[in-house]
Amino acid sequence: MAYEKIRTPRLEDRVTIRTRPSNVFAVVKVRGESKTADLILLPRRDFIEKEIPWGSLVYMDEEDIRQAAFRVVKESMDKV
Repeated sequence: MAYEKIRTPRLEDRVTIRTRPSNVFAVVKVRGESKTADLILLPRRDFIEKEIPWGSLVYMDEEDIRQAAFRVVKESMDKV
């Protein structure tokens, strides 16, 4: 079985939850022992998701493979 490294979130990281990719959250609390985080919905900041497992988080600063492929194709087309 392949081992997938789970990233440790930091305060104020911008993330989505794998099951709800249309919502963007900020990390407001990190629990190392249970490997969970509390999140606040952006931009409203009035809704908190508690104890979300780190493995369920998708970080907004990581480029998706499809986005990377699109960027490479676009850059190569711009050079033509």
